[in-house]
Amino acid sequence: MKANPEKPPSRKSGLRFGASDYANSVPLLYCLKQVMPEARLIKRVPSAMPGLLHDKKVDIALVPVGALVGDRKLDWIPGVGVCAKTVVRSVLIKLHKPLKQVVRVRMDAASRTSNALARILLTQRYGLKVEMVNPSEPGPVDAEVMIGDRALRSEPARCGDLDMAKEWKAMTGLPFVFAVWACRAGDPRKAEYTRMVRRVCDAGVAALPEIIAVESCRLGLSRKRCEEYFSKCIHYKLGRRETQAIALFSSML
Repeated sequence: MKANPEKPPSRKSGLRFGASDYANSVPLLYCLKQVMPEARLIKRVPSAMPGLLHDKKVDIALVPVGALVGDRKLDWIPGVGVCAKTVVRSVLIKLHKPLKQVVRVRMDAASRTSNALARILLTQRYGLKVEMVNPSEPGPVDAEVMIGDRALRSEPARCGDLDMAKEWKAMTGLPFVFAVWACRAGDPRKAEYTRMVRRVCDAGVAALPEIIAVESCRLGLSRKRCEEYFSKCIHYKLGRRETQAIALFSSML
């Protein structure tokens, strides 16, 4: 009998995937068990992903793009990522003072990329001189970085929010790529990983109506808002412009 070309080889079984449990990652993971029943998923915040790869606790992880810059021990996998063309809604700078008065900005412990992007936007787009404050540092701040489901569910800050994907697009004309799949440099299975994550992504995108219903209940958001988020804010295919955006962001870092 002729083998089914879509069935993954058995040696792919048992692979360990690392990713966050934020809504923006769900379509990249939702069909993982369907495509690879033996795969294991380890969930942590985005900033923990490089460490999981370095420590060989996972084989492949969804890594913030900022964490890959200068890291020769990791290779990013082309074709799939967490991207936004314009508005993203889940990566924000919350303004507690008017923008022109912002000096102290509290970072979000979950994402180095979003913290770096906030600094770039505030300094290069708006010409501000800002101090990026560690999340644990006490004292008042003028603004804060907020990402993920918490940002997606949040009410606007007292002086409004800056949507970082929207601000990046206005500054550069490009989409922004927040995270990509990555593996350890030199891993001989990189080509296999590339095929796998694309299959899982395609299956997840096809399952978006189901994902929207599930995430609407989990997040406590209206179905319409979730539908707009997954169909208009986030996309998952990395093309030429997304690759250009990664290169530009890397140079700015």
